[in-house]
Amino acid sequence: MRFLTRFLQISVFVVLLHASRLALCEGQTDSNFKPNNFIDSQLAILWNSHRVEPASVVTDAQFLRRASLHLTGRIPQPEEVRRFVRSQDPRKREKKIDELLASPHYAPYWARVWRHWLNAEPQFGQACCAIGEFSRAEPKNDQERIRGWAVEQLEAGLRCAHRENEPLDQLVKSLLLAKGDVRDIPEVGFYTVHDTPVDASSVMAEMLLGADLSCARCHKHPNGRWDTPDYLALESCFDRLQLTNTINGGMPRINLAIEMRTVDGEDIEVSSKYFGNAFSKAVRKDSDPRAAIVDWLSGPGKRHFARSMVNHYWHHLFGYGLIDPIYRIDESDLGQHAELLERLSQQLIDDKFDAKKLLRRLCNSRAYQLGGEQWTQETKLLFNSHRQRICHQTRPWLLYQAFDTQAPFEATYKRSTHALHSSDGCTRHGHHATETPSATPMPFADAIYKLVSAKDNRLHRLLEAGKSDEEILEHLALATLARPLSDEEKAQLKSIAKTDAWSKLPRKQKFERIFLLLGHHAEFLSFY
Repeated sequence: MRFLTRFLQISVFVVLLHASRLALCEGQTDSNFKPNNFIDSQLAILWNSHRVEPASVVTDAQFLRRASLHLTGRIPQPEEVRRFVRSQDPRKREKKIDELLASPHYAPYWARVWRHWLNAEPQFGQACCAIGEFSRAEPKNDQERIRGWAVEQLEAGLRCAHRENEPLDQLVKSLLLAKGDVRDIPEVGFYTVHDTPVDASSVMAEMLLGADLSCARCHKHPNGRWDTPDYLALESCFDRLQLTNTINGGMPRINLAIEMRTVDGEDIEVSSKYFGNAFSKAVRKDSDPRAAIVDWLSGPGKRHFARSMVNHYWHHLFGYGLIDPIYRIDESDLGQHAELLERLSQQLIDDKFDAKKLLRRLCNSRAYQLGGEQWTQETKLLFNSHRQRICHQTRPWLLYQAFDTQAPFEATYKRSTHALHSSDGCTRHGHHATETPSATPMPFADAIYKLVSAKDNRLHRLLEAGKSDEEILEHLALATLARPLSDEEKAQLKSIAKTDAWSKLPRKQKFERIFLLLGHHAEFLSFY
């Protein structure tokens, strides 16, 4: 009975937390919306035509948490929240975006995002979200070991590319033309994961065209212009790859070579109506056929690639694409946001595919800074911000940030997936989930216990410094939710603390439970 009472009290507190968050966003609109850039002006025309008012802009604390997670994958520190909220600088949001893009956390985070976009996941012990990384289970065989090592090399290459702000088209060209030893050319790791023409061409179609060509393997795409010759033309560019995986002296070695076909000195004719002249020209048997894709990407394919990249980055920040799902771009019908998509695509081309300029432009729009809650079909009008959920498997990693301990983070999650967001509470390819599981996955229980018991964690330092209950509670709320608790939430916590189950606990254990309680709230696992 005592356990049931405690459970009901905690459940009520979680509901109150969620309700207070809803009150901050739902039902609030901004009839005096002032555009920050052409994105807002374009959307304002759409809103007026549909007679809807945009949601109000989120608070400074909410913006800081949202932008920090989207651009660096990290929760802002309490002092950072206080400093940002107190600032009277009218350009503080713009400056914070620049600061985050220059952060040392930017490159590692976006390397993981791109790795997920490329579906380059190990088959074992890897979390499914870009927010956090987990230690891997021991590989079962040499094949798993080689694959895991290859993905590490690929991510290192992506990290270097984002650190140097390499243009996006150049990044993809490096992937397309990669060959040789993976230790020298980390992009070869991509072909260790996608080691068949079918896999490699499918992923490249998603990235280059924003298109899913799986239907076109057998027949014309029912809702697009893709036909079987288009798919075969792209696939044929990857059919000469020769991948050699070995383990010498305990160290994996991966080498990718191009098979040179010189029988009778004939050329291969790759015919495709969609890809046009770039793929219709003869591809010599003694050359790398992937070069045809690079030629196309530098010419007529530039616009297609720009659209796909804009849609990918928009989806990452807003939770849905300008065209949604994001792998359903059809040139003949770009939807109700066609003009905005085309203008952003042209800007990206003019900026020489600079990812940071694109992110800066999107994040500085008021559209990105709007409040919002649940997904509806009307959300496609972009008058509010769809509540993006973070994959629940990353809760231990976010708690690790919140606890702010120097103890090594060790957590193994044994289920693997190729999705950026899995179906259990997250999204990928523009499909939207409605709930996030509230329970911490059992494989993480040991890691959570180590965080709680660490002698140098945030809570331990606050207690050692002699902080009052009010000060500790405010600090823990800022460390998890990036906002102080409301009076109603504080009263509910005090009510729980007076129960028999809590009243006999030492002060430290009470705050440990409060800390974990905040970490189990849905708001903690969202991109606010």
